[in-house]
Amino acid sequence: MAMEEQPPVKSEERQIKLHYSNLVLVTTDVHRLLHAAKPETIRAYMDMLKPDKKQMAKINRLRKMLDLPCI
Repeated sequence: MAMEEQPPVKSEERQIKLHYSNLVLVTTDVHRLLHAAKPETIRAYMDMLKPDKKQMAKINRLRKMLDLPCI
């Protein structure tokens, strides 16, 4: 039995839309800072990254989401 050929699918119909409304991309060093619990680890990453006030606000917002104290 021969298979019927189907017309090609237009690219607009083939697109898959993915929504990641809660996805946050961070570098490995920021990830380690976000999860750090020991003061010496936090200090080491803070010294390396030197975040400004705006970045610190984001770091602390993400740490709160992880149930960790603000830095």
